[in-house]
Amino acid sequence: MDGSGTLKQLQTEVVQANSQLQLAEKLKDFSVRLVLTAHPNQFYPSAVLGIIHDLGKALQKDDTVLVNTYLQQLGKTPFFKKEKPTPYDEAVNLIWFLENVFYHSAGHILSFLKSEFQDAVTEENQLIRMGFWPGGDRDGNPFVKADTTLKVAEALRQSIIKCYYMEVRLLKGRLTFQGVDTLLASLEDRLYKNLFIPGYNAYLSKDEISATLIEIRDILIAKHNSLFLNKVNNLLDKVNLFGLFFASLDVRQDSSVHKELVELVSEKTSVLPKNYKNLSEESKIQLLQNIDSLVVDTDLDKDTFDTILSIRTIQRFNGPEGCHRYIISHTTSALNVMEVYGLCLMAG
Repeated sequence: MDGSGTLKQLQTEVVQANSQLQLAEKLKDFSVRLVLTAHPNQFYPSAVLGIIHDLGKALQKDDTVLVNTYLQQLGKTPFFKKEKPTPYDEAVNLIWFLENVFYHSAGHILSFLKSEFQDAVTEENQLIRMGFWPGGDRDGNPFVKADTTLKVAEALRQSIIKCYYMEVRLLKGRLTFQGVDTLLASLEDRLYKNLFIPGYNAYLSKDEISATLIEIRDILIAKHNSLFLNKVNNLLDKVNLFGLFFASLDVRQDSSVHKELVELVSEKTSVLPKNYKNLSEESKIQLLQNIDSLVVDTDLDKDTFDTILSIRTIQRFNGPEGCHRYIISHTTSALNVMEVYGLCLMAG
């Protein structure tokens, strides 16, 4: 694509105006965050998405036989399921777009900018970030629980590892050189074990993948005439972009839920005074700043505390960026923020 608003047009305008330095300065603090949200009526089932994806490729190749076949298949495939999708189903459907659209397009954008404006793109500022709401957004959705959030986070992790695994397998067919092939085989083995061996996810990190690819890159430059260096750099860009989280899972809840839970804590426990509900906003904030941890019992909203604790679990396996935003709906005062802070302290 080289029309208005495309990267090709940007490249042409920057070069013609000799504005490379201005672009580099702008990109120091410029970033785009794409957040994927979901509603049962906003997407097709995965089977339909797969057909549409293949149909698009057939159209690009002008393969009329395949186009006709896929259109017939599409006409016989249900566009809507009889059962209402669960929050996890919604997440899985959107992960399809991450795997088949954003993984490739975001990587291409970064690689293009780095190749055309080498000094303008730095690792200190990520130009593209992905956010993800299904499985984390429980505002108005009583079916999203802490275990749902953990399950979706694991699905995101497995999905990005699968993308890396498939790309490493393709690289193995090109990087057959001495000193590189063994490194690539070792990386493939670690990715494979994380995909197919339960409980192995603690033995892989973004830094580990990046370090291996950087070592491979250095060997290609030093010993193998930089053959297929662009492919290694492209994968390295994706690893720096997506890590092991693919998209940051945002937790979202209405402020009224936090307010009711904090007041319930004051009624049922000794962590907060019994007259907490009648105190001024300033007094409540002071109390919430210095609150002690709490042993949660069944009389309280245990799922809210479990959700807070799940963030720590997600960060341990997916990295800090796996879940680092807690969105409070209908926030009207500083107290609404401090209520969440206090609940985090109570959760330990």
